[in-house]
Amino acid sequence: MPFKTDSNININTRSHEAVDVCLEMFGCLQAERIIAIRKRKFLNKFCAIPNALCRVFVAIANLLRHNLNHVARAFS
Repeated sequence: MPFKTDSNININTRSHEAVDVCLEMFGCLQAERIIAIRKRKFLNKFCAIPNALCRVFVAIANLLRHNLNHVARAFS
């Protein structure tokens, strides 16, 4: 449903472009970017844990961190 502003400008609220512009104007991040940032922070902490069980999964965590770095660059 179109949204009418006081200046009589119609904004199609179903438009992805309009949503992206609003997110950028208000400094909000896209959900995918927020998830990638949180996941990368978690993996960084996880890789630093000296626990033997956690060390078993460090190779997988490093691979995921590497992939997240590529995702982060795509959003930049």
